Amino acid sequence: MTLVSIVKSGHPKLDIAGSSSEANAGRAEGKRIFLFDRDPHLTDLSQKLKSLGYEVTSGPTSGDGDKCLAAVIHEAADPGLELAASLAPDHKVIVLCESKSFEFKLKAVRLGVSAVVGLPVDLIELEGWFSDFDRDQEAESKVLIVDDDDIVAEACAFALQQRGLRTETLSNPLNTGQVVDDFCPDLIVMDLDMPEANGLDVAKALRLSRPNLSLPILFLSAERNEEIQHEARQIGGDDFIAKPVDLTTLTDKIYIRVSRARDLRKIMERDSPTGLLNHVNFKERLAAEVGRSRRTGSPMAVCLLDLDHFKAVNDTYGHQVGDRVIQMFGNCLSGSLRSVDVIARYGGEEFGVILLDATPEQGARVLDGIRRNFSNCFQDSDQGPPTVTFSGGVCGLDDAATVEGLLGAADEALYEAKRQGRNRIVLHSQLENP
Repeated sequence: MTLVSIVKSGHPKLDIAGSSSEANAGRAEGKRIFLFDRDPHLTDLSQKLKSLGYEVTSGPTSGDGDKCLAAVIHEAADPGLELAASLAPDHKVIVLCESKSFEFKLKAVRLGVSAVVGLPVDLIELEGWFSDFDRDQEAESKVLIVDDDDIVAEACAFALQQRGLRTETLSNPLNTGQVVDDFCPDLIVMDLDMPEANGLDVAKALRLSRPNLSLPILFLSAERNEEIQHEARQIGGDDFIAKPVDLTTLTDKIYIRVSRARDLRKIMERDSPTGLLNHVNFKERLAAEVGRSRRTGSPMAVCLLDLDHFKAVNDTYGHQVGDRVIQMFGNCLSGSLRSVDVIARYGGEEFGVILLDATPEQGARVLDGIRRNFSNCFQDSDQGPPTVTFSGGVCGLDDAATVEGLLGAADEALYEAKRQGRNRIVLHSQLENP
């Protein structure tokens, strides 16, 4: 039995400063997807996945030491389900099948299968699963512990680290706002009684900023006054835990609430069709990243991308196909860029990207590689247009002083890309009269 190993590529993650040819270099080492290569339904799947930023190579199913992102197996192949069962303990397994009946899904669940995709293969659905698995692997839940008792804070941090969470401890609550902006925690564990500032006041101050309105806060305190506990919950305290703290109970509560907070934030912050950030949250993230980059002196590239002639796609093929093109483009961006980069559906067929620790020139090279790959996604497809392209405008921190100014600069470069004939990436610094 021969499998095809698909290795993620697209963004020169290991050397973002490299040449444009590096847009086809490995994005993340060891991220492979095992796929049957003898299935007639999968004849052109490898080429389409290359266009989305994957490199297709032959490889064994085990013993090579590489990390596997997912195994894609045809249910009817010999020994399809047996192979699925053998791989499921160590890999995410996607089964392709003619029927997605509930009975079959029950059978798949018992085998440890992670997803079932119907035939003929819906590339958007399949790539969506890949992106989900990728995000799950790279996601790192973060907890900020604010407590003037260093022993309690360090003990709590150690217990959470044992559960796979990343932690930051802070003894001076007056620095909470700055640390929250820099660390971007998924949850805060806050001592209520601190000499520099009361935990309730610190929490209220955090809530004055819109990005922190939904940030979960767990209060720790020896306080038994029910009115104070009630006030803590009124300002959005997710729980009130009495000291002395049982670390096992505390870490269990934190772990559960972090997972729930991440799921809820996905719903609130993300565009439903693409799973990317929405317009409002993109601008909030941009403001935060601009502030962070200006403090640290690190570069960043701000990019606005727009699908070319998208109205013609909707008019010719219908809005359902147009929606699929939007989803495909979103998957292409999230699959080809790094997990640290910020990607959003800015509106309609327009997308926003923030490339961190990258100059505008580096960002333009990366996006140009994605542009070349994406133009091949719909070739030989009977489900939509033969070719879809996009244009992009890129700017950096030197191009404007404010968030709105940066978006305006990127938009000016995007407009110039459209004026020059579309299907290209333009730097704002290259404009004659920026």
